[in-house]
Amino acid sequence: MTRPTIYLISYSRIRIDAHEPAATLQLARATPPNAHIIGSLECFTWEPPPREVCEQYSGVSSLVQRYVMSHSLARQGVREGLKAIFNAQRAGYATIVLKTCCVAGTHRSVTAVEVMGRFLRANGYRVHMLHPHRIMRPMDPY
Repeated sequence: MTRPTIYLISYSRIRIDAHEPAATLQLARATPPNAHIIGSLECFTWEPPPREVCEQYSGVSSLVQRYVMSHSLARQGVREGLKAIFNAQRAGYATIVLKTCCVAGTHRSVTAVEVMGRFLRANGYRVHMLHPHRIMRPMDPY
């Protein structure tokens, strides 16, 4: 079975719900046309990192990722996201999109994308990880 191309896209739920035109356009541009969109993994019920960590780092940081993934809801959410991707693969989709959202689109949803993306790449998948709403923090690696 040919492995699909996976797009993992984090975004800010509050910016989309507020109908911010720029945020809506950024999310639309990140989503490839003609892809099978699984849906959104809602990460805003996951435990956020402490405020002082959030001020210095976003979800691309291993420090934030370790904190977020130390909680069972986050681990369960990542497992559910991966299961949805594998189900879409079994259904024969060539390009699959899974979006992840949290309040700001900077910590929890970015962590979900980064963790799932690393796992999928390590297992031979072509993965695009996109964070159109992430606010870069002073100590971020990129």
